Amino acid sequence: MNRWFGMVWGGLVLVNLTGWSQAAPPPGHPGVEQTSGILAIPPASLTLRGKVLESMDSNDYTYLRVSHESDGERWLAAPRVSLKVGEMVRYGEGTRMVNFYSKVWNRTFPVVYFIREVQRDE
Repeated sequence: MNRWFGMVWGGLVLVNLTGWSQAAPPPGHPGVEQTSGILAIPPASLTLRGKVLESMDSNDYTYLRVSHESDGERWLAAPRVSLKVGEMVRYGEGTRMVNFYSKVWNRTFPVVYFIREVQRDE
């Protein structure tokens, strides 16, 4: 029993040290609403529709790769929302960012659209 407990405890410590827990934004990092103003994200007009192809949560945002009528697919950054791959969504045009680097995901998105809102399309 003690050996098993030690292995589980050691595994939990290792998971925590390797960064599997979600990092909080740095002090002074703007929140979702403040970012919307800074980026001049237009008010949500949910005129676009797509299917969720991939979903990743990051601090206050959810990054979504969705199908898009003219672009084929598109990356979106929306205020945190719980969506599953395969769900249909509606969203607005948002603000286009080119070569956006995410520290949390340690990757550069060639193009990502920051949007104010995304909703399930029932």
